[in-house]
Amino acid sequence: MPLPRTRGTALRQRLAELRGPEVPAKALDARALAALAANPGCKRRAILDGAGVNKTAGGALGSPAAFGQ
Repeated sequence: MPLPRTRGTALRQRLAELRGPEVPAKALDARALAALAANPGCKRRAILDGAGVNKTAGGALGSPAAFGQ
C-alpha cells in the first residue's frame, strides 16, 4: 500500500513533472538560494529553478534568467 501523499511529496512530484523524466532533481546551493531570495517577484522563474529546469529551457519557456551562471 503506498504512503499517503503529503504536501511535501505532492510538491516534489509536481516539480518532477516540470523537469521531465530524464532530468534528475538538483539541490540548490547557497548561491542559488540567495538569488531566489533576492528576486522574490519572479514566481515563474522561482518555480522553474526549484524544479531544476536549466536556464536555456527556462528562456525557451518564456522565463529567462536575468543573471547568474
